[in-house]
Amino acid sequence: MDEALLLCFANVITAHTGLVFPEHGRKTLNKVLSHRMRALRLSTPQEYLELLNHKGAAGESEWEELTLSLTTGESYFFRDQGQFGLLRERLLPELLRENRETRSLRVWSAGSSTGEEAYSLAILLHELLPKAEEWNVLILGTDLNSEAVQKARHAVYRSWSFRKVDPAIRSRYFRERQDEWELDAKIRSKVIFQTANLLKDEYPGFASPLHDMDLILCRNVFIYFDRESTAVVLKKLTATLREGGYLLTAHAELQGQDMSGLETVIYPESIVYRRRTGDSAPILVTPVAPDETSNTGTRDSVSAPFPSLEKTFFPPKARQSEVKAALNTGTALPQETGLAAAQSLLEQARYEDALGKALEILAGSPRSIPALILSAKACANLGQIEEAGGYCRQAIEADPLGVMPYYLLAHLAEESGDFEEVERLLLKVLYLSPSFIKAYLVLAAFYEREKDIARAGKMRALALEKLGALSPDASIESCDGLTAKQLMLQLH
Repeated sequence: MDEALLLCFANVITAHTGLVFPEHGRKTLNKVLSHRMRALRLSTPQEYLELLNHKGAAGESEWEELTLSLTTGESYFFRDQGQFGLLRERLLPELLRENRETRSLRVWSAGSSTGEEAYSLAILLHELLPKAEEWNVLILGTDLNSEAVQKARHAVYRSWSFRKVDPAIRSRYFRERQDEWELDAKIRSKVIFQTANLLKDEYPGFASPLHDMDLILCRNVFIYFDRESTAVVLKKLTATLREGGYLLTAHAELQGQDMSGLETVIYPESIVYRRRTGDSAPILVTPVAPDETSNTGTRDSVSAPFPSLEKTFFPPKARQSEVKAALNTGTALPQETGLAAAQSLLEQARYEDALGKALEILAGSPRSIPALILSAKACANLGQIEEAGGYCRQAIEADPLGVMPYYLLAHLAEESGDFEEVERLLLKVLYLSPSFIKAYLVLAAFYEREKDIARAGKMRALALEKLGALSPDASIESCDGLTAKQLMLQLH
């Protein structure tokens, strides 16, 4: 299929489903279309295009088959522990307090895939509501993929769906059946699943459950949409929330969108959105205490290794043996001079000396962001991962909107093998700084390894879009000194 015809199909599919196919994903689209044409024994692409444009049952049936082939959503229980910790400790308790008189709660998992997210919400609410029978709780899960919806209703999962779950949770709510796990019927009965097209379907509407929602989770969905489709769906989701209701998305999915109907609430764990009840500025909220029962284990060993992040720190261990044992404890330098000295020592791989200079600055200015960042880098290079993370978190406490601490934490998460955390942190970087091009490229490599071609293609396309807006000679942060022009040549 030539490029022009392939682009025509891509535009038709985008108009119908909202799914986008950047240039990097066109090869996969071509394979899917060819497979469907062979299955239907159609001779030409034009015949298949006519079928998709057919308004009758045949066209509707083929759209369902094509959607199944294009959407292979993968999920697992309690995905993104930061957001689920936020739900457990803050958002759900707050909503339950607000609704204690009506004893009603309405929750929607939009893009629920095979049901893990919706059932995770059901488990949380089961634990938060000791007298659940006294409440009228709706938990709705919807997905474009009808096959995924059927699997969700079946509620039987393999071990891979529990890769970030405390084993006690699995033992409490699931029954082992050979090599699979079946969800307890009491939890399964709390969730309703339906097939839905977020772009084409009409909502909110009182003829369906989609109205007056207290909470909507629409995570890892917008990344597949183009900007215009995202705007349409966002407007409808906002209208489906009650005033004061919450919308949770994956990090960085809504950058550049019109958020006039929503106020932004910034937690250290995640940025969330609340339907406006009046004009509001972004709200900063103090951290939620960590959940001591959460499982912080790493990804199953059968997964392909995560592509390495650029090593702006973490040099070969052989270099560390050259570090001087004694600190230079002379007279404290002025902060600006001290920062320059610490940076110079860091570049010379004199990490203990660099740390000493940074700590001198912190003794006088405990909330100095540059000194905290330098301390984190020095500790990381010395193998003091926990201490490095501590300095990053202090920097975040001093400035929750600063980008570099989150980027450094992504490096630390990669060192410990927590790849879900790497993804979460880099997406947060992009929300806070949409022009941080290196984060797009690392995420693109990650999604390629995960065989998520659509998301990988979109990340590369966004990187190219950002590069195109820069001066050709602009130096790109964390990209080995490459200019915008040089990096664009590498990406094409």
